[in-house]
Amino acid sequence: MRRRGRRGPPGKSGGGEWVFGASNGGSALAKRYLSPFDTQSGVLTPENAFLNPSARNAVEIEYYADSPGATVSSGTVTYALEINGVAALSVTTSITAQTGSATGSVAIPKGAKVAGTITHAGSVSAGQTRPKMIVRFA
Repeated sequence: MRRRGRRGPPGKSGGGEWVFGASNGGSALAKRYLSPFDTQSGVLTPENAFLNPSARNAVEIEYYADSPGATVSSGTVTYALEINGVAALSVTTSITAQTGSATGSVAIPKGAKVAGTITHAGSVSAGQTRPKMIVRFA
């Protein structure tokens, strides 16, 4: 019989992912919060964070939207994973893109305040439809 490891059965590597989302990305040139584990709510102005239940290491952030936003000239969108109010892993693309991703290595301690954000900059005339941000773990 195999013994259990410190954090559960042997072979558990942590892995997994978190999903943040909204029904629309809005068009305001400001930071908005995506809903954790939900893609039906609208983007929020007040912080929408949760406490990380266990230490883990984020290695990738990816986003996709059902339809792109619109820009008059050079609008951008930044999706970010915030840890204790500071962007720790992010990806910035044109508002007209429907997908984007970035890799890195970000340690998220147990009990840290975690949020997913979307920020528009430049000239944005319409936000993306149904934006989703996925955070993957090692």
